Amino acid sequence: MAHLQNRDQPEYRLSSPQKSITFKDATISWPSDEPDTFKLRLNLEFPAGGLSVIHGKTGCGKSLLLAAILGEARVLSGTLSVPSASYRSTEEINLSDESWIIKHSMAYVAQIPWLEDASVKQNILYGLPFDQSRYSDVLDAAALVKDLEILPDGDATELGSSGVNLSGGQKWRVSFARALYSRAGILVMDDIFSAVDAHVGRHIFERGLCGRLAAGRTRILVTHHIGLVLNAAAYVVEIDRNGKARGVPAAAYSGPSSGSMTPEPEVDLVDAEEDNLPSKKEEERVAAKFVEEEHREEGRVSFKVYVAYLRASGGYIVWAFLLLSFAIYCATTLMRSWWVSRWSDEADQVDKQMKDLHPLAKGHHDTVFYLLIYLGISLLTILTTALKTGITLLASLRASRILFQSLTDSILRAKVRWLDTTPTGRILNRFIGDFEKVDDEISRAISRGAHYTFVLIGVVVANVYVSVWSLIPSAVLVLSCIWIARIYISGARDVKRLESNSKSPVLEHYTTSLAGLATIRGFGKREEYVQKMYAHIDKAARTEWVSHVTIGWMEFRQGFLGILFAVVVACGVVLLPGIDAPLAGFALSFALEVRPFLRLVLLCSSFSVTGSNPTM
Repeated sequence: MAHLQNRDQPEYRLSSPQKSITFKDATISWPSDEPDTFKLRLNLEFPAGGLSVIHGKTGCGKSLLLAAILGEARVLSGTLSVPSASYRSTEEINLSDESWIIKHSMAYVAQIPWLEDASVKQNILYGLPFDQSRYSDVLDAAALVKDLEILPDGDATELGSSGVNLSGGQKWRVSFARALYSRAGILVMDDIFSAVDAHVGRHIFERGLCGRLAAGRTRILVTHHIGLVLNAAAYVVEIDRNGKARGVPAAAYSGPSSGSMTPEPEVDLVDAEEDNLPSKKEEERVAAKFVEEEHREEGRVSFKVYVAYLRASGGYIVWAFLLLSFAIYCATTLMRSWWVSRWSDEADQVDKQMKDLHPLAKGHHDTVFYLLIYLGISLLTILTTALKTGITLLASLRASRILFQSLTDSILRAKVRWLDTTPTGRILNRFIGDFEKVDDEISRAISRGAHYTFVLIGVVVANVYVSVWSLIPSAVLVLSCIWIARIYISGARDVKRLESNSKSPVLEHYTTSLAGLATIRGFGKREEYVQKMYAHIDKAARTEWVSHVTIGWMEFRQGFLGILFAVVVACGVVLLPGIDAPLAGFALSFALEVRPFLRLVLLCSSFSVTGSNPTM
């Protein structure tokens, strides 16, 4: 529990009059318990509303500096001040006026872009209202217009996990477009030019980073292309290998100049004319889905599913031997109760006939004889119990191991296209949710279903032994149970499949959020993603609740049948002639157990035919 209470993100020490991001005698490091972890020593003040450039050699701590601004690093000493943002609902503002920008809010463009499993347009809007003019300007500034013409469905093209169907440069430009479209007054960007061509980089720099959309925003940029951006920069931070950062106004910076960059040929910038933007007709058409909806089987579970499990667990011989052990166990249980009734009947006869003679004189057996037989039957019951339990466990372990290995091999040998179009959460659900049933519930349901079925057969046999007239209520009971089971299974089968599939979005949202955690925090979207997780969990809980409702529907009806059967048997024992007290007790003891046994038979048997049976 101590780990759940940890707060890895530090609280900023905010200065209310402070309008810029400031480090004063600050020492920062990555969150770590290692004493020799890398540290940065900083005295910096990034000017509000200007472009600040951070550069240095690989591994000097540039990304660590950005992480500190975002709250993802540890401040060991000194002061880090970041202006606080006052968020307002987007419903309270006019999209076209200056109030769109929230001055001290942040947007983050990571070095490794993170995108959601949604369309290009949805990734750029990122939950904000759509404004055609601003959206068009953003597409132009991020050099995405030509790319959208190439994509099969334009900006409605569905993206896979982290944008796997885009190139590296396209992923970064969509991420940059998301930051430009956002309401953030502070843009934090990590090495944004490394994945694009030189002319595209210059276009993004001129129309995006220094264009109208970025005007008045605080821009903090990590880059190796210092020559490209120096002329437009207001502040330059240089970090050396020893973790010391030096920040100076760009006019006073004596480092490399813009002329140090290799001359680039003049190229035509990406055309941003209105006729090149996606038309309204194209936006409205239905786009093809990159990630298909999770498939759910319909109807009965295929017989080959049962065959596959039986073969994996050891084959038909193992299960035939297991059923035989169940039959022997239930027979010995029935015989033990019958033997007790005989013993009781023998004791009554001895009390009536032998008051002064030895019981052996009339052919009766003594107590030791009945006790030894009873112990022998009990010992056989114990042995068959151990046998059936051992076989069930071994068969279950073997099936789990073989099926898990088969699934793992299938995933490892799957085509890359399939892995790209199948969400990680869906795959994890097969390994976690479905194999929980394979490892534990299926074998237990089958074994318990077989056990209680034989016990129920024993109950019927016991009552028929007492009176052949009990065949009538027994037949009615069996037919009624079959009728209820068919109704229950037809509904419960689909509910179970829905319950299994409903876990995939929970796992997918969790894994996706972890992958883009820095971006989500950077945009201040934590609460939104928490609410999305709650929505997925609520949906999964609703399907589980429906599953319990269907079970309750079945239990109520089988409970009524079990009680009715016990009442009929009790009336028969009382009213039918020729039934003595031991036989009556023998019959009633089993009749009263019909209700719990009947419930377990239906539950265990129905579970074995209502598995999720998902298909990826």
